Amino acid sequence: MIEEKIDGIELTVTVIEDKKKVKALGVTEITFKSAHYDFKAKYTHGKSKHYLPARLSKKNYEYLLNLSKIIFKKCNCRSIARLDFILDSKSNCFYFLELNTHPGLTSISLAPEQAQYNEINYLSLIEKIISSS
Repeated sequence: MIEEKIDGIELTVTVIEDKKKVKALGVTEITFKSAHYDFKAKYTHGKSKHYLPARLSKKNYEYLLNLSKIIFKKCNCRSIARLDFILDSKSNCFYFLELNTHPGLTSISLAPEQAQYNEINYLSLIEKIISSS
C-alpha cells in the first residue's frame, strides 16, 4: 500500500456512548519527537506530548467534535471509539485517518485522558464502556 504523506497536526477525538447518547470527549493535539507516531512514541513517557484541549480555533475544535460523532454513528459504533485526524499544514484541511474501536486504556492513553478532562474517572469510563456494550 502506498499513500501520500500528510504533514500537519495529529489530532484525536474519543467518542463514547453514555445512556444511548453519543458524546465526543474532546480534541487532543499530539506532538512527538520521533519521525512517526509509533508504538514507542505512544507508550513511552516523554516521547510524545498531549495538548488537551487541542490548540485549534473554537470553530475547528467544535467541527472535529461534531464530525467525530457523525462518523461514530454512521459506522454503527457502540460504546467507545477513538478517531484520528491530521490537519494538513499546507491546505488547512482535516483528513480522517482511522477509527479505533479498541482504544488504549493505559495510564498514558488518550481515551482515559479525555475522559478525565470531562471529569469522568477511570472506573466510571469503564462502567460506561461495559454498560453500552
